[in-house]
Amino acid sequence: MTESKKTILVVEDSKPIALTQQDLLETAGYRVLLAYTGEEAIETASKVKFDFIFMDLGLPGIDGYETTRQIRALGYTGPIVALTGRTSGGDKELAAAAGMNDYLIKPVDFKTMKATIAKYTSIAA
Repeated sequence: MTESKKTILVVEDSKPIALTQQDLLETAGYRVLLAYTGEEAIETASKVKFDFIFMDLGLPGIDGYETTRQIRALGYTGPIVALTGRTSGGDKELAAAAGMNDYLIKPVDFKTMKATIAKYTSIAA
């Protein structure tokens, strides 16, 4: 009996970064869906059950903080981890206040991404 692949949502407004993350995670055996805007992430999260979410903070339109709040309001209780290029003080606290479990500064290598998935879940690819 084969276990279904675990599903990760990558919310990232940079298409090249999103596609690279998708490729790395899929190579590791995860099912990956992409959203390029907060609105798209919220819509996707309302239709698909995810095991893990990587969230960019600097999204166009609805930012990653508000996107996280709205996804939490939909009932999602799984891990949401910020992936951001922002290094200014206070962003980590704002991410936590919005409902994110952790905060990683880009560029993030794949080893760190995979370790972060393992830290917050029992899922393996």
